[in-house]
Amino acid sequence: MTQSNPEIPRRLQEIDSASFQLLVNQYLRLSDSSIVGVSPNGSHAFKLKTNTGQPDAHFWLDDGRMMWAEHTTTAGKTETVKKFKGDINGCEEERNNLGLKPEDIRELKLCYTVDLNPDQELDLKDYGKKRGFEISFLGLATLATDLQQRYPGLAEVFLSVTIGTGQLFLLEQFIAFKAKHSGGIATPLTNSFIGRKDEVEELKANCSTHSIVCLSGGSGVGKSRLTLHALEQLSEENKRPVFVLEDNGQDVYKDLRLWFDNLTSGYLLVEDANRQLDNLKQVINFSKQHHDKDFRIVLTVRNYAKEAVEQVLAAVKTATMTIGVVSDEEIRLIVANSPYKIVKDYQQWDISRLAKGNIRFALMAARLLKDDKVEKLPASFLELFDLYFSTYVRDFEGLLTRDYIQTLGMFSLFKTFDMGAEKQSDRDALLHEFGVDPDKFQDCINVLRRRELVTQRFEMAVLSEQVFATYFFYLAFIKDKVLDFRKAMEYEFDRQHYSKLSEHVNEIGQRFGTGVILDAVKSDLLVKEKLLVSDTDWDQYFTVFWRFREDRLIRLMRLRVSRLPQIKEHNFAVALDNQTVNHYTRSTELRFLGSLLQSEEKIFKKAIDLAFQYCARKPSSFLGLLKIFKEGILLKSGGPIENIERQRYLFKLLLEGVAAGESLCQAVFLSVAGFYLSHGSSVQEYQHALREGGELNSGQQLRILIWEQLHFLYPTQSKSIIDTLKLLANGRYSRITGKVLSVDIHWIGKIISDYLDPEDIGDAAMVHELMDALEDYGPTRGQGLGMIGSIKARFNSPVLCTLKNIGWRYWNYHRGEDQSIEEHTVSHDDFLKREYLFPNREAGKSFCAELEEIVQADLLIGFEVERGLRTILRANLENDVTVGGCLLDEWLRLDLPIDRELVVHLGSKKELVELYLSALKALPETYRKRRFWFFAQSLAPELVTTEIRKKIVKTINDLPQKGQVNFHLLEQFAEHNDELLGWLSSIHQQVAEGKQFYYVGEEPMIDFLVSHDVELAKRSYLRQIAVDDHFDHTLKVLCKILSRAPGFLVNYVRADYVDANSNKHLGRKRHFGLIWSVPDILPFFSKCADLISEVQHFHFFGDSALKTLFNSVDADFKKTMKPYAFKYLVANIEDKMARRMILDGIRTQLPDYYPEAVYLYLSYDNSVESFRTIRWTPSGGMFAAGTNVSRWRKRNWEDVYELIDGYTGDNDISDIIEHVQAEIDQREIDALKEDKQMFGYGDF
Repeated sequence: MTQSNPEIPRRLQEIDSASFQLLVNQYLRLSDSSIVGVSPNGSHAFKLKTNTGQPDAHFWLDDGRMMWAEHTTTAGKTETVKKFKGDINGCEEERNNLGLKPEDIRELKLCYTVDLNPDQELDLKDYGKKRGFEISFLGLATLATDLQQRYPGLAEVFLSVTIGTGQLFLLEQFIAFKAKHSGGIATPLTNSFIGRKDEVEELKANCSTHSIVCLSGGSGVGKSRLTLHALEQLSEENKRPVFVLEDNGQDVYKDLRLWFDNLTSGYLLVEDANRQLDNLKQVINFSKQHHDKDFRIVLTVRNYAKEAVEQVLAAVKTATMTIGVVSDEEIRLIVANSPYKIVKDYQQWDISRLAKGNIRFALMAARLLKDDKVEKLPASFLELFDLYFSTYVRDFEGLLTRDYIQTLGMFSLFKTFDMGAEKQSDRDALLHEFGVDPDKFQDCINVLRRRELVTQRFEMAVLSEQVFATYFFYLAFIKDKVLDFRKAMEYEFDRQHYSKLSEHVNEIGQRFGTGVILDAVKSDLLVKEKLLVSDTDWDQYFTVFWRFREDRLIRLMRLRVSRLPQIKEHNFAVALDNQTVNHYTRSTELRFLGSLLQSEEKIFKKAIDLAFQYCARKPSSFLGLLKIFKEGILLKSGGPIENIERQRYLFKLLLEGVAAGESLCQAVFLSVAGFYLSHGSSVQEYQHALREGGELNSGQQLRILIWEQLHFLYPTQSKSIIDTLKLLANGRYSRITGKVLSVDIHWIGKIISDYLDPEDIGDAAMVHELMDALEDYGPTRGQGLGMIGSIKARFNSPVLCTLKNIGWRYWNYHRGEDQSIEEHTVSHDDFLKREYLFPNREAGKSFCAELEEIVQADLLIGFEVERGLRTILRANLENDVTVGGCLLDEWLRLDLPIDRELVVHLGSKKELVELYLSALKALPETYRKRRFWFFAQSLAPELVTTEIRKKIVKTINDLPQKGQVNFHLLEQFAEHNDELLGWLSSIHQQVAEGKQFYYVGEEPMIDFLVSHDVELAKRSYLRQIAVDDHFDHTLKVLCKILSRAPGFLVNYVRADYVDANSNKHLGRKRHFGLIWSVPDILPFFSKCADLISEVQHFHFFGDSALKTLFNSVDADFKKTMKPYAFKYLVANIEDKMARRMILDGIRTQLPDYYPEAVYLYLSYDNSVESFRTIRWTPSGGMFAAGTNVSRWRKRNWEDVYELIDGYTGDNDISDIIEHVQAEIDQREIDALKEDKQMFGYGDF
């Protein structure tokens, strides 16, 4: 059993009232699944102070009732009871004021930080009952135990009892932490959220359909605020917690385990994923390892670093989004509604002109104006930063000395520093390499911590606000040159880890101007270039410095393109799927050319020309070409009018190429035209042009040119253009102005009128879907509405009416009606039974002719359509078997869906069975086999004739490619065991050849096989578990095989199914430990563990599968397992990884034997170095140095001392005892030192 941590109850008794309320509210939301919402009346979420009034919090429950809560941190028991009686009286009064009945409130929970006596709790229960409240309690002991065992992350956040690495925050705590530890310079995350409604909805939609969503954008455009806002909404809607991952330089895997092991779902925001790629890899791997949990991961990443993140996500299905800067109007609204309340019109316009759509810069400027720090805003971003920092960093001038700037510069380059004693030599060596005095570096950190520019969590020191790291880099390496820029290049490039240098160089170049860097470091760059030899060297160099050596990069790209062989004309496939393009990894050449698209006009045009040449010579790069055009040209929004001109230039080249018959230009044009027309960013260009005046005609002409070409190409490219129109039907028309929309409506109408056929059901359906979308999103002018209405009337064919009646787009046409889903279903079924009950075969055939048209157009999709078809067929079968039989013939010929309920009905009566079998005869062999096997499993036994049985036997030996195998059905039809065994052998061979089945009745099937053919049982088991994750999730079947063939366990483990996913609906993994109860199985423990260790040595999470050997070990068998586990431990004393894994398994699953296991280990190895690699203590902390400095850590090491002090073996472990005693002493010294630094007294 896990040893209790005395620090948790102590910290609970010292917690302030507001923090206690927030802690309890979070605890209750995580622990009580009936809670669907909370209103914390008694506390401010981010101000850490309480309000008056009752109750302190009320929770909305899933049954419509409420739970109220009262909190107190009163120290005495008597005072606590007295306080709660007053609270109960206040709650009674509030309930009466609100007109609530006692039954409206499920319970009143009393939460406190003492342990009341039983008689005191009974007194409060009785007192509450007399006033109409059911009283429940959450006291010190219960809360402390749960915080340690179930929610250690909450203990870490609220009590500073460090168990993990402190990188995961609940959403509210993340916002509060950023506000508290930002050094007073961060822009607020609590400012009002303005605009971006479409992006919010898109992000929420992506979160509902994808496990991972990647949101990219430039620095300061509002990625974090947008994501937090959307996740807040999702959390409210889905009642799932939101977590934020904030990197501090340590591995995050332990935090993931601490927070998520006791949760089944939630959202995780990985902030600036490009800055924490190692953590991102751990998050992805953790997600893969825990299939039974539903966590949606959202990443934010800066545009220039997106490539690195995409490489990490290459093998993961990810939704991607890109956001640009906001409009000037949105900037004005943001600063007006921000905490700075900039309401003067001229100040809003000044801010918008300076910010150029960047929200962070706008808020920085707004703060300066609000505080009357400037009369006039600066003219450049660099001046803005200089002014902002000199204003809001306390005694900033005192920090402009060489030592402080060096310290901040080192943090900007290396992000974090491990300040632990064991890392001192490495840290000092690095500092000396850059000419920094280690003692002065430490002194500066102490001061910067008090100024809140640096924060230290555990022994990891990090800049409190990473977004301003670039400014510190600029001060240290560029402006004041107190750190050697050339040394930074050498350090990063020599280690092939240059991401932080690239980040700062690109950010400075983009925000402050390339001249700021180039003038200062040009000589360093020229020296570096002389040392570059290989293509790899140049690629690394230009990844960082392309912006400053554009001409040189263009020459290199031209040389590389010229080296590619000329190829004959290639037919390029149009690519309209935006996600496919987004997930394509660009070549190095296209990545550089994409960057150069941001350059001035001369370089921009050369880059486009080279990109076309490159793709023409390397057709496989087509998706990469689309990607750089979309990201570098078409997605540029809200900026200067030159963006429109660049878009015009791209389309000018494309249209000229199309006219010349160039397949590459035509494919690119068709791939990007619909994307450009439908994407909201193109609208921003027109809105910007409107504000600047006089340029709208330019944008309007571009849109017209695109439409003209689409109209011209339709006869030869109809499919691509129809797909483009469908893309427009799902576009963001809500953001398009009426004038732009009128252009689209005109040309959509022209294409429809000139090329589409009202009698063609595919054309008619597509037209109605498109017109419905236009009605929903756009026009308010009568002309637009009239045009849409006339088009819909013209394309309203009888077949389309039939399709709508069956259920096509059912909810689109019935939304807003005041009916429940059940009521809609009943009324729709009644309508179909009434309108589609055919009087004769001819009427039925006429209906089926319409269905055939619909099938050919691939429109019979969706649950409502399938339900409608089922209702029509069954109603006619029950009304007139002759008409129903005619419909059934057509149903099977058209391969329409027939669900199991209807099949059971067809198999229940002799005349219907004959009708179905007769209809099957006209089908092709493949269809006939699939339909017959599905039907055979639903036949009433008494209706199975000799002829039908022959068909079943024939089908068993050649089953359809996919389907279900019901063992009970096989038993029913088999005349003897040998025949049944032969069938199972045949089915196994079919699975081996690639067919996929799932079994009904796998347990009796294996029972039968184990009794008649053990080898076939083993082969079938391994084959089936590989293709069906529902198969044998309880492992009962495996145990049956092992009871006859224990050695099969080795085959099972070797096949790597120990940790295989179980039935996903059950939400858990297989309880592998249950197999040890099988007789004669334990001797195989060592071999299984060896096999797992061999695989896991190369796996990042090497401990998980070995621990699985112990999962759910029955209590009666723990003693039986002990010698085998100990024997394996001894056998692997020299193998650090296997030793750690088996000790971890013993600690967590056989805790009673853990001390004995440690003593056993000490008997074989008594060195301090090896002792430390055990790493685990009874309280669950790690022996590793450099975790945290606190008295809790001292207590942790005292636990270690108590553990090893019980050792009674022959080895001399005095060195280990001394090592632990020294650690305890050092932790006490460090804790005192931290206290002095934290509270600002003494010599620190």
